[in-house]
Amino acid sequence: MPRPGANVPIEFAPSEKVHAHSELTDDFIRRVLGLDWAFIADQSSLWDFHEGETNEIFNARIRETYGVDVSDVESGDLATIPDRIASQRRTQ
Repeated sequence: MPRPGANVPIEFAPSEKVHAHSELTDDFIRRVLGLDWAFIADQSSLWDFHEGETNEIFNARIRETYGVDVSDVESGDLATIPDRIASQRRTQ
């Protein structure tokens, strides 16, 4: 623990996996989450962006927007979902 008054730099959570698809992630933030911007780390989840009991509203937006079903990603892992969308785009 730093001593009082010490200048300690802010450390952000790792986000290498999310930033592997940075343009897709930015598009996802706007079109799926409905936000102008958001900090998303590798451990971020759809659950971080709502208080509902399921992720269905976001799963539906992902299906409508990208044509990809991610309803089996129960954790809502935001490192996995853009990777799946990008993977599906490569196979089309």
